[in-house]
Amino acid sequence: MIAVLAARSLGFEGSNSITCATFVEFIHTASLLHDDVVDESDMRRGRATANAEFGNAASVLVGDFIYTRAFQLVAQLESLKIFKYYG
Repeated sequence: MIAVLAARSLGFEGSNSITCATFVEFIHTASLLHDDVVDESDMRRGRATANAEFGNAASVLVGDFIYTRAFQLVAQLESLKIFKYYG
């Protein structure tokens, strides 16, 4: 919800605000996947990390995929405004 409100504060409305919120959530998820590899974490929020379950390579590749997908989504907005804050 906070991500949707932040998107609206940047002038994105309707489905564009959802796209922006999805972008933020994807970046957050990808960063957690990468962080667990760097920290060699086995647990996050009381559950096994993807790194513990599937190994470093899979965690990094999935994190990279999610980062890529996030920027594909935001490119659909055809606005560079969000890159000012996340670029």
